[in-house]
Amino acid sequence: MVNVNLDSLPVKMELDTRSTLSLITIKDYKEVFGNRPSLASTPVKLKTYSGEIIHPLGKTVVNITTPTQNTKQDLYILEKGSKPIFGRDWLSQVTMKWEGLHQQIHKVGLDAESNTATLKEKFKDLFSGGIGQVKSVSASLEVNSDATPKFFKARAVPFANKPKV
Repeated sequence: MVNVNLDSLPVKMELDTRSTLSLITIKDYKEVFGNRPSLASTPVKLKTYSGEIIHPLGKTVVNITTPTQNTKQDLYILEKGSKPIFGRDWLSQVTMKWEGLHQQIHKVGLDAESNTATLKEKFKDLFSGGIGQVKSVSASLEVNSDATPKFFKARAVPFANKPKV
């Protein structure tokens, strides 16, 4: 989570390096900004990881204040969603002390070997070796003779992984 001041109002946002834009739901927008003037329209269309298209309700320009900087950036408003999102558009423009953020990241530790052993024991039928057989279902796969393979653009590299690429 990142604490920022938007138009001098404190807002806790989730840092999401997979999100192209910074977002907030209309509910959170009204809670934070109250009766602010109406939103500007935007032609932006967002596409979720699952392929769903989302049309923002609009956008507004907010003044982001940090100890070392003031900058104006677009904030997109959605009908529904989760926490306010601090996206890559702001990440490249806003100067913050990111060192403190590392302390807030919690590692979810899993012992991979014991977890694998537990799964293999629980589902030993799947890991017994040899070719299995599905007895209760029959299936077929039909492909149109004129079907062409589809090419999908590679997903963007997360901000945290860019130095490794």
